[in-house]
Amino acid sequence: MKSKRINKWKGRGVITDNWDAMYAHYIQTSFCDNCKIELSYDKHSTKTTKCLDHDHLITDRPNFRNILCHPCNVKRK
Repeated sequence: MKSKRINKWKGRGVITDNWDAMYAHYIQTSFCDNCKIELSYDKHSTKTTKCLDHDHLITDRPNFRNILCHPCNVKRK
């Protein structure tokens, strides 16, 4: 599960210096950093699906921003 999720993040352009710490932070986060809704793990995106937010414009250094619900992640530019 852990390696599958990390590989998905890498494929989407997430960059970090410490994948283990990033994964631990992701797993331990229970509420959206923006709207504070309780997060869930879902097979399909819902209003509470947990997302790892990153800056798509940063491609040469760590670009993680927050753990967000799906709606907050989609709204963020």
